[in-house]
Amino acid sequence: MAQATQNSTAAVREMLPKVLPKDPKDAISGPELVKKLRAMFEIPFTDGSLIVRISQLASDPTSPIARKPDAYGYYLRAPATVFESEIPEKVNSKSPASGKVAKASKEPSSKSEQLEEKFRLLLCRYLESNGHYPVYIDHTKGVRGRFGQNKWKFPDIIDLEWDKGLLDDDEVIDGDDSEAPGVRRLDPDLLAVRRGLGDQPFKITSLELKVAVTLGSLREIFFQTVSNSKWAHKAQLAIAIDITDELITEELRRLGTSFGVAITTYGLSQEKLAALPDAKTIDTLPEDKLEKHLSAIRRTDISGGGERVGLDWEHFADLRYQSEEFEKVIRWISICLDRKRALTFRQYKEYKRLAG
Repeated sequence: MAQATQNSTAAVREMLPKVLPKDPKDAISGPELVKKLRAMFEIPFTDGSLIVRISQLASDPTSPIARKPDAYGYYLRAPATVFESEIPEKVNSKSPASGKVAKASKEPSSKSEQLEEKFRLLLCRYLESNGHYPVYIDHTKGVRGRFGQNKWKFPDIIDLEWDKGLLDDDEVIDGDDSEAPGVRRLDPDLLAVRRGLGDQPFKITSLELKVAVTLGSLREIFFQTVSNSKWAHKAQLAIAIDITDELITEELRRLGTSFGVAITTYGLSQEKLAALPDAKTIDTLPEDKLEKHLSAIRRTDISGGGERVGLDWEHFADLRYQSEEFEKVIRWISICLDRKRALTFRQYKEYKRLAG
């Protein structure tokens, strides 16, 4: 009996690639899939039995059928695709282990044109537009260490969020030459009370960015996020492209819940990322021109994550000596607290330039 069931499931597995749509947008329902199978093949079991087998196969990462997350519909699971920006440093892009490498129609001629760099700068601008204070972290300026010692140590973005109760409604309009218009004030009395109680007046999220996640890469990507966020209040994995495979979504949700990591997709596509201006241009776009690019973002939370009570200052101090980027972040926060101003990192750099 068990052997017969196994054989019938194998038969259905072989039939599926001939009837399933390739594009997740064209995913078909279970009953519709049963009709297509019956129209093409002689199937010796009931519709209910066939639906059970289809559902079982959709939960098998090696099978050709995938189910859309949070929706009804099945489609043909494509071979694993690894985006160039997702290839681990230890894997050569020509290695069979890297899977099929997705390439844009035009090879990026600089780092600024890479999809992940575009996503990183667009996400920074998105966070700024939502009242956050993100910092771009340049990995190349960190100490690598021997034998991969510092691999997975530095995040892609540090996102600082001030306690909203500390931010005055009034902006600094007529500050001195070292302050830009539009800087928010930090309430000095509330700030003094918070600091006197040893309560941190801000929260920091460590963000790991990926263009896309596959069944083959998701665990490595997830634990990279865990590794480089041990010091922060929150850890977040930010994924540019929507996930269409329920198996990937459920595994990420399970891992995110178990380890307290927030996981978010931003509803972009490879085509939309490729059509964006280069990262340097995104960084300097005026708000009116930036808006059309931000409007393409469709944020979806897969896992809400958890939050630590405080920063791991010992770990943070270690990162300070391993990366000049973290050293700058320390100085930036210090200046904000000292001047009682919620400076963006861009405004802080301008302040340092004018202050000499």
